[in-house]
Amino acid sequence: MVDYPEERGMKNMEWIQIAITTTPEGIDPLCGILMDLGINGFEIEDEGDFHRFLEENKQYWDYVDEELLAQKHKETNIKIYISNNESGAKQLRAVRERINVLKTENPELGQLEITLVNMSEEDWAENWKQFFHPLKVGQRVLIQPEWELADEQEDRVVFTVNPGMIFGTGSHHTTQLCIEQLEHVIEPGVR
Repeated sequence: MVDYPEERGMKNMEWIQIAITTTPEGIDPLCGILMDLGINGFEIEDEGDFHRFLEENKQYWDYVDEELLAQKHKETNIKIYISNNESGAKQLRAVRERINVLKTENPELGQLEITLVNMSEEDWAENWKQFFHPLKVGQRVLIQPEWELADEQEDRVVFTVNPGMIFGTGSHHTTQLCIEQLEHVIEPGVR
């Protein structure tokens, strides 16, 4: 790992998530304002966009979980993340000023309400792990994240990974096909 002097002390930084409610028509103007302010990374949550994605990709799915549909049923919003320090406070003031002008000049773009949530970088780095569990591949392999223990009753070769690094999660189809083919080639004692 490269140690950049300007990044020392930035581990486990505190962040502020800024969520701005709008309408689907407000996405482009709002993103334009954020980009003018030097904010180039944002999350866009739009129920209509989600439904268009599902409609245009029907060949890739046969079932959509009801919980996922319920999660997407909400007002359109754009989320950005700023550091919880003086620089971030300055950005927040600029965002608020520009949103207030947009709200006055364009009432059709929705409430343009701003919601703030404090977040820790550690949360981002760790929370995704709750979704990755041991994965059976082929007849004999078990891919296991390093933070979980394999079921000792399983008669499988356990491959322990840190999915945040090079290997990934092992859930990609090409990875699984390669592992399944290796089962036909690898014999006991082979390394």
